[in-house]
Amino acid sequence: MHCASEPKNRDCSNVWWRSRKVWAAGLSLWALALLLPRPSGHPPGAAHWPPRTFCVYYGRWDSARIAQAHAYELIIAHPGKKLEAFNADLVSRLRSGADGLPGNDDDSLVLAYVSLGEDEDPPPGPVPMPARFLDRKRLLQKNGFLAMGEDGLPQEVEGSDGIPDRNGAWGSYYVHPMDPEWRGLLEQRLDQLARRGVDGFFLDTVDVQPDLQAEMVQLIQILHQRYPRLRWVANRGVELFKKQPAQMRSCLDAVVLESWFTQWNWSWGRAVVAPDRAENERLTPIFEGVTRLYLDYLDPQQPDRGQLLAVRAGHEPAFWSHPFLDRLETLPVLSAKPLPNPNFEVSRLADGRVQINPACEVAVEGIPLAGEEGPWAVGAARQLRLRRVDPQGNVSPSQFVDLAPRSDDWRAAWSVQELDQRVRVSWSGGELGQLWLGDQPQRIQPTDVQGHSPLTLSELKTDRLYWLAISFPGGSPDRVRPFRTHDVTPPASPSEVQARRHGSYLTVTWAPVKDRDLAGYRVYINRAGASLTLPYTRVAETNLEVKVPPEGLEIRVTSFDTGNHESQPAREITLPPP
Repeated sequence: MHCASEPKNRDCSNVWWRSRKVWAAGLSLWALALLLPRPSGHPPGAAHWPPRTFCVYYGRWDSARIAQAHAYELIIAHPGKKLEAFNADLVSRLRSGADGLPGNDDDSLVLAYVSLGEDEDPPPGPVPMPARFLDRKRLLQKNGFLAMGEDGLPQEVEGSDGIPDRNGAWGSYYVHPMDPEWRGLLEQRLDQLARRGVDGFFLDTVDVQPDLQAEMVQLIQILHQRYPRLRWVANRGVELFKKQPAQMRSCLDAVVLESWFTQWNWSWGRAVVAPDRAENERLTPIFEGVTRLYLDYLDPQQPDRGQLLAVRAGHEPAFWSHPFLDRLETLPVLSAKPLPNPNFEVSRLADGRVQINPACEVAVEGIPLAGEEGPWAVGAARQLRLRRVDPQGNVSPSQFVDLAPRSDDWRAAWSVQELDQRVRVSWSGGELGQLWLGDQPQRIQPTDVQGHSPLTLSELKTDRLYWLAISFPGGSPDRVRPFRTHDVTPPASPSEVQARRHGSYLTVTWAPVKDRDLAGYRVYINRAGASLTLPYTRVAETNLEVKVPPEGLEIRVTSFDTGNHESQPAREITLPPP
């Protein structure tokens, strides 16, 4: 401190002393603060709870999407693997509502996605597998490499092979919930997200194997204690609520009931009524005490959109989306007035199908049949539920029509295996069967393919949606179902593969593969004589440089397509120890 004149030296000295004492006290308080437990998170913002509207969005954020998100009171967002572009400024803009001012009624709550039961980053190459990953499935091998099934995908059986078990739908890997390293990684992630200002966390992948469910509940409790003042929402967790309902309710503010009424069929590329919809509705009371949010999937352009919307009528808050969760559009809210009900005329055709006028929804045992125009293949149904449905999901009162039984109705359960330009239909029992085929559910016709199980339909177009039913030869068809042919042929194997060491590093190169649905390449680097390990993945690059141990190595390079069909390695390269 500087004093202007000598006569005030004594006063300056006193001021300096008092200031030093203030600084000392401040430093003491700061040091004490370091010893205290960390803050448990800021209280959630001024937005409504429970929310009347919510969205789940995993896409990229820009000004237009931020503006769209302001229509929702609760925003569940994916921060990205490395929290890229999910900074405090973005969180603040999402939370502050359309007026951009925090602390008023148009604010939104922002929850960050966190995966508890799966991880995306197991280490590839000849390194030990971290203890957090599950290894309960063994990939079958043939001639030193993966054995592929008729569907072009790797075959696996129960057992261990040193490779983490993979969720084939999303490409992530299953973990032990209470592994110490995994718990530490999750706590670091929560801390990073809390510092960015989120209002809470959305816990995904909590549905784990039965012997890991107690661990998952324990993990949720531990993480909740870290930030008890924030909002906690889980994705489903049905078995956890069944076994430890009190513990789950004490940690969670809400549960997202994903695919509770409709689910996405990846093979068919469209939404369908969830097969366990009735059981889901029966289980709803186990979530008593927490807010229920319904997340279902739908393509707004699919012909039976209205039927699927009507399945979930009366259940809110609700959000419909594509399964990639990269859209924020809201579907119309159902109107309060039911549609008027016409007088339906029902008649049987000679082939056993049913024709109904005017156009309507036809349901058997509570499950809507495909299409709004007949004729319908109703199988052995004795009663039909009929009602009008508009594209917004508004419905008329139901009418029930009894049908006389038919002696030629197919009753055996049957399954469909979808292949590239063919489909195989199998059923149990010794009955003779006949296949029906069409490009629309109301256009199926009997084919000349008949006989004992299994039956194969060939010479179909690749990647095309068809409709299929089965009957006794000359009989009436069972309920029709869709199937899609798939390209199960992998891309060509990479050629011109080269590998060389330089010091402690290895460089692998190969020639590019030309294929219309090529997704990338995989490079397997294993210790000589050892089993396969996780490969390194390359998307567009045709080279790889990695650090490797000073041991003998075996190198294989494959290509794979968008359906995860993988080629065989062109040739194996063996390198001796340096």
